[in-house]
Amino acid sequence: MYADKGRTSRQIDSFWNPKSPLYIGGFSNSTKFVEGHGYFTENGDSTLINTRRSLRDTLKKYNGLEYWQSEYSMLGNGYKDKIEGKPSEMDHALFLAKVINHDFTVGDASAWHFWNAYEPGNPLNPRYFLIALNPQRASKPENKYTITKNLWALGHYSLFIRPGMVRIETQRSDSLNDMEVAQQVMVSAFKDPNGKSLVINVINYTSETKKADFVLKGLLKGQALKLKKHYITSEKQDDNIRPYPIGDTALPPRSISTFIFSAL
Repeated sequence: MYADKGRTSRQIDSFWNPKSPLYIGGFSNSTKFVEGHGYFTENGDSTLINTRRSLRDTLKKYNGLEYWQSEYSMLGNGYKDKIEGKPSEMDHALFLAKVINHDFTVGDASAWHFWNAYEPGNPLNPRYFLIALNPQRASKPENKYTITKNLWALGHYSLFIRPGMVRIETQRSDSLNDMEVAQQVMVSAFKDPNGKSLVINVINYTSETKKADFVLKGLLKGQALKLKKHYITSEKQDDNIRPYPIGDTALPPRSISTFIFSAL
């Protein structure tokens, strides 16, 4: 999309540079976004971050051009992500959330799509799907499918971040750089067009309990937002976008949390 020298390289420049013979920006029915697949761009934090930085920096050269991540599953080996032994179901879900977070916060994506909702497969190895169909479901109808943690990981973004919401800037108090953040606690925040609701997603990638404290500034002049709902997905069997107490802002080890703030 933004680099290399082959015939299909530098597609953003080929289609959106007015000086290019393939320029499409002058067509009345062209839409100002480009789509790309996220496969094989996340094997290691350096690749994950630098690929998305380069994409973002390229998009900035073309006023108002957006990026849609249009297809992803764990085809590569990035999902193993420094894990010793065989990754668990929750390890897969956390890595999926990590990729989504970086596509938004570093790649500046404005839409995100997973490859496949369901297919026959082992629910303990959900690299390519959200729901595992039982290969013997015709002979064993009592166990037709298994919902994996991937579904809930994606749900923290697709369920709470609704059409029309926009991502807003976040700042950290721990002074971690991007490489350190990718192995620690990741944060993304989105507000509705009226600024009356705010969704904050937090990934605790560590094996320790962490705590989140939020200071909200500049969201809606003259109106305060209050934490109204808190949901968590963790390795616990029943922690699947499970409602948690409002006053408890702890981040369980290896978990994904959603905090929803609304106007008072």
